[in-house]
Amino acid sequence: MILYLLRRLFLLLFVFIALTILAFSLGYLFPGEPLQNFTGLRHIPVNQLEQLSAEYRMDQGYIQQYLGYLTRVISGDWGMSFASEQGLLQEIKRLLPATLELAAYALLISFFIGIPVGIIAAIKPEGAVSKIISALAVTGYSIPIFWWALLLIMIFSLGLGWLPTAGRIGVLFEINNVTGFMLLDILLSDTQHQHEAMLNALRHMLLPTLVLATFPTTVMIRFTRDSMLEVWEQSYIKTARAKGLSRA
Repeated sequence: MILYLLRRLFLLLFVFIALTILAFSLGYLFPGEPLQNFTGLRHIPVNQLEQLSAEYRMDQGYIQQYLGYLTRVISGDWGMSFASEQGLLQEIKRLLPATLELAAYALLISFFIGIPVGIIAAIKPEGAVSKIISALAVTGYSIPIFWWALLLIMIFSLGLGWLPTAGRIGVLFEINNVTGFMLLDILLSDTQHQHEAMLNALRHMLLPTLVLATFPTTVMIRFTRDSMLEVWEQSYIKTARAKGLSRA
């Protein structure tokens, strides 16, 4: 058990070092000055250039620069965002609840759809329904998610106009950011149009949730189907069927 934990910790440390080396290298590989890439500042004042160069060890070797970068990452100094010019760690904290909320709903959909559909596909594995489900599962497993998202946006948002193209809720609704989870914040708000705000938020959330749930749903379908077929091949199942017990 201890050796297993040590191997896992060593693997985690190796992955962390590899990712930090890759992220550090991107500061030199991206277009622009390395100091701007590391700090996230688009325009560095002349009076701060020397101070930032010394802080980021730009006058030293690559190893010293990487060690300084590693120290900043561990201490929580991740630089600035090019888009918002705010602290990157603060941006991640602000947007993390929306990501977790979307991922949670996608996983719920994958469980509620993937398990029953996988069971249906395993009932008659040689039937037409099972073959259609398996074909759809392989297609959903293989399809590029970004292409699938753009296709659904073109059809349901731009073509039919049923769903919004972006955002979490319409601009007409003012919801206070209490927890960061949109549906929970709507329930906690005292707005008079809570029902309309909830429906609007669900419309914004439907398309990205379905896109994000595509891959785990197909994995759940195949896993459930293969697991049931494997169980049905066990000796006690064969014995029960030999005695006249049907799958139903």
